[in-house]
This record gives sequence, C-alpha cells and structure tokens, in this order.
Amino acid sequence: MDEAKPENAAAPVDIHRPCAGFRVGLACETLLDAATAAKVRETAGKILEHIAKTAGTVVRDQAARAIYSEEAPVLHALSTLDGAADAMLSLASVQAGYRLHTVLPWRRQTWRKQSGQRAIALEQVLEKADGRVIEMDGGTGPIAGLPQPAEDMARAAAARMVVRNCDLLIAVWGGQSGKAAGDVAATVHVALGSGIPVLWIRADERAEAKLLRERDDLPKALTEAAPAAEALDENLASYVTEVLRPPSLLPRPPRSLWGQLECCIIGDVRHDEDRIGGYLHKEALDSSWFSKLFGRSFFGLRNWLAGKIVVPPIAPIDATGEKDRPRFASAGHFNALFGRPDKLAAYFAGRYRSTFLVVFALGAVAITAVLASAVYHHHAVYPLSLELVLLVVILALVRWERHEGCHRRWLDYRLLAETLRLQEFLAPLGRAVPLRRLLDNVPDDQRGREWVGWYFNARLRECGLEYGTFSRERLGHFRNHAHDLLLASEKGQIAYFELNAERYGRAGRWLNNAALAGFAIVFVVVVAKLGLLLAEHHLPFKPDWPLQLLTLGAGLLPAFAAAVFAIRSHGEFEVLAQNGERSVARLKKAAERLARLDLDQPLASEVLGDEIAAATTIVISDVEGWSLLFNVKAVELA
Repeated sequence: MDEAKPENAAAPVDIHRPCAGFRVGLACETLLDAATAAKVRETAGKILEHIAKTAGTVVRDQAARAIYSEEAPVLHALSTLDGAADAMLSLASVQAGYRLHTVLPWRRQTWRKQSGQRAIALEQVLEKADGRVIEMDGGTGPIAGLPQPAEDMARAAAARMVVRNCDLLIAVWGGQSGKAAGDVAATVHVALGSGIPVLWIRADERAEAKLLRERDDLPKALTEAAPAAEALDENLASYVTEVLRPPSLLPRPPRSLWGQLECCIIGDVRHDEDRIGGYLHKEALDSSWFSKLFGRSFFGLRNWLAGKIVVPPIAPIDATGEKDRPRFASAGHFNALFGRPDKLAAYFAGRYRSTFLVVFALGAVAITAVLASAVYHHHAVYPLSLELVLLVVILALVRWERHEGCHRRWLDYRLLAETLRLQEFLAPLGRAVPLRRLLDNVPDDQRGREWVGWYFNARLRECGLEYGTFSRERLGHFRNHAHDLLLASEKGQIAYFELNAERYGRAGRWLNNAALAGFAIVFVVVVAKLGLLLAEHHLPFKPDWPLQLLTLGAGLLPAFAAAVFAIRSHGEFEVLAQNGERSVARLKKAAERLARLDLDQPLASEVLGDEIAAATTIVISDVEGWSLLFNVKAVELA
C-alpha cells in the first residue's frame, strides 16, 4: 500500500517562473557638505521607498502573479562605493530593503589604499553587502599607451559595470561637465546612451529630482525647473510598472473582407493568446507517435540527403577538462533555463518545416491526379476522388499549422533559447546578450515576440552578479569556458554552424540536382512523345498506351520537379548554408583573439568581456538573419 502524501508537502519549484526584481544603480559626487548630504539622503530615501512600494503593487497584480514566482520582489542596489557620498546612498538603499552589491575598481587591498582615511568607514558599508562584492582588475600606476590615467579608467570600468546591470541609475550630480572618465557626469551620459533612465538628484541644498528617460532630456533638465513631487512620483511609478509588468496583448487591427474570408478558409495566422503565459503554464510537447514522426520528417530528409558529416573541433586553450573547472552560479542559472525553450524550438521547427514539405509534395501529387483524370478519362472518377482527398488534406494541414502557430512558436522559442544559452558565457563578467537591436528589427506584425526580451530581462534582474575577485586565474576560467563551449567544443557554435552549413549545402545541392534531372527527363519524354506522334502513321500498331504514359510523365515529372524546387526555396537551404559558413569564419577569428588575450593587462576583464560579447553578437546576428528571413515564410496553400 502506498504511503499517503502529506498535505503540506512542498510543491515542486518551477524554475521557469522568474522572481520579480528591480535594480538601481547609485552614483554620487564625492564632495557634499553636511546640509546637502542630509537633504540628498532624505530625497534618495523617499525615491527608493517609492520604487519598492510600486514594485510590490505591480507584482500583486493578477497578470503578474501568473508570471512571477511566489517569492517577494527582490530589490538590488549597485554601487562603486567611491567615497563617503556613495556610502551614504548605499546605506540608504540597505535601510529601504535593497540588497547592496558593490563593484570595486580594484582588488580590496588596492581599494583601501586608494580610499585613504575613508577606508574604515567604507569597510563598514561593505559589510552591509554580505559578500556581494566584485573586485575588478583595474590599474593605478602609470601605464604606457593608455589613453587616460589608469585610475580613471578603473573607476570608469566599475561605473560601466553598474550601469550595465541596473534598470535605473540614481545620480547625485551638480550638473557640471565631467573631468574624468569615471565621474558622475560621464556615468550619466553612459547610462542615457545605453538606454538606462537616470533619476537625477541635484547636488545642492534643495536636492531637486528629475527623471531623464532619454539623452535628449538632459539639456532641458539642466535649465528647466524640477517637476512637482507628485508628478515625479507618477512618472517614476509609470517607469517601474513598465519594467515589471508582463507584456500585454497588442490591439488587433480590423480585418478587411478578404482577410476575413482568408481566415475562414485557411485559418488565422495572428495569435492573440498570452504568449508568455502559454510558455510558462500551457506549453507541452506532443509525445504521440504521429507528432514525433511528422515533426522529424523534414530534418530526417535533410540528414539523409546530407549523409554522415564529421566536424573536427578546435583545440582547447589548455588541457584542463570541463569537469575539473569551477562552476559559476550565474552561468548555471541560465544553463538550467536553456533546456525547455530549446526543446520547444526544435519541436515546433520540425512541425513547421515538415508541414510545408508535405504540403508541396501533396500539391505535386494533386496535379498528377488532375492530369491522370484527363489522360484516363474513362476512369476519371478515381484520380479526381484522390485529388479531392489531397486538397482536403492540404487545407487541413495549413489550417492546423496556422491554428497551432508552429511557425511563430518556433521563432519565439529559438530566440529565447539562444539568448539564454549565450548569457551563460556573459553573466560571469556582468554582461548581457545585446537583445535590444534584434527586437528593434522585428516587423510590426510580429511585435508579440517582444515577450522574449521582457522575459530575458526579468531573468537578468533575478540572477544578480557573479561575485569575487577578477584574478588572472578566474578570468582564465571565464575565457576557457567561453572558448571551449561557445567556440571550440564538439557542442560549440563553430561545430554547430559547420555541421548545419554542410548539411544544408549538401541537401540543397541534392534537391537542386533532383529538380534539374526531373526537368531534363521531361525534355526527353516530350521529345519521345513528339516523335511518336510524327511516326504514328508509319507504325504497325496504334501507340495509344505509350502516348498516355508519356503524357502522364510529361505532367508528373514537372510537377514533382517544381515541388522539389519549392521545398528547396522555401527551406532556404543555400542561404542557411552560406550564413553558416560566414558565421564559422567570424567565430574562428573570435576564437583566435580569445586564445591570444593577455589576461595580465589592467582591466583584462573588460577586454575579455568585449571579446565574448563580440562572439555572442555573431551568433545573435545569425539568429537575427534567419529570424527575419523566416518571418515571411509562413505556410501557405500549395
């Protein structure tokens, strides 16, 4: 007898539902008098509390509760702790319930020396971070060839780390031009240039606050009066709500009469369901034998035409095995999230591509049935009945694919899977996949795909930073991890692109040759039929059945040759092969640059991050290319 399960047993954790979070970056001018500091602290405290209150309100919304996990919202505050004023803001964030994350430009020992007499007071603030400290690898002494002083470059790198990992920058600034790369003025410009809004608190006795959403808002803010407190609270609450609230459905434009008729005949291609809710709660793979067989038919044909392919991997940078390398929490977080969208993308890609493969093939058979009914007109009922059945099947397949949205779901889940997988290599360095440019290029009729970017950013806010010291050994692990898994291993991107380029190239050539052979045989058949017709009166028998066969062949072969050409064209075999070859060449150069990278140079972490980001951009560009290409490749009637 089975044991009874306790009623209060913990429910299984759904790792795919994100925990709500909001990230605030802190930047403050180093010199504030006592009165100004007190007023700034009061203003900043109210703003931080207002953000926290708004976040709690948004998460309690019915739509948000269905998407977010049941955990309370996590609020993050990031600071470089560059002086007493930064310490003041950091303490205010801790008191408001935020988790403090500190990004030091140097190792802690060097940072203490640079901080001088303030080090003891700042160390007390570090204790509030509970170990959430990143020690970067900036330099301090004179270094030949650097465009700026090493100390300024280190501070600027730490400030960029804060900006890259925040949703809003709270900057206490007097409005003057900056003198160094890492000061508050430069940080404000970097944030606005990166699309990060800035909550500007003026560094004077009034401590007026203004919300800057774009770079063009800054010149006006320098001259215009600050808005009323109620207006600022409303604008700030609107922005926080915009960040945290799940994307809503877009309004549908009205249909034309022809659009309504098309929807009735072949189904509705515009799906208005809650896409992110469907991904989290409804999406499941169909395990029936038909779905498995049908979904794999396209890839089975491609692989059969391509044959066996062996792709030699690039040699690793060192001999350390993958199992012996340290595991990074942030990388593991995104690696765990990759599996579900990857399987869904492969599943719906197979169903979508198999649908157009079968539709084109059945269309050729239907044309052959029409021709057979004309040739064998005494028994026309049989081929016409077959044609009717085929047309019904084609229509049913197109309606089924449109109703299921296999085309749209494939593109959505592949984009999500690739961004989550690539983020595994960028997260340990405090970087993120450049997804905004890709989503900006999504056509207007595909805007529903913006949920992918929202969900990905929600995961970024949840994950946090990888803490610790950017030592040479640690950076070496980051580089080897990216080189071997992203670029060089048997499961890496180079091997993937090489394999796909070879597969699609070979399959495309086979389909092209088959279609050309079909048309060549048709030419022979037509010549033979013409010869029979010319020699009919000189033959000792009446060539009725040979003429019928030749007539049927003259119609059947072009129909199937055209279907093969259509499959080749719709599948974009040659384009995918060429894109793969270009990506392989670019990624190999990226792998060479990673291998040559000097990890002993100051701020090697920034250079390493740039190189890995460049490699992921190559992959994202490939995803962007075929995503835009297949946006217009919806399944149509043959």
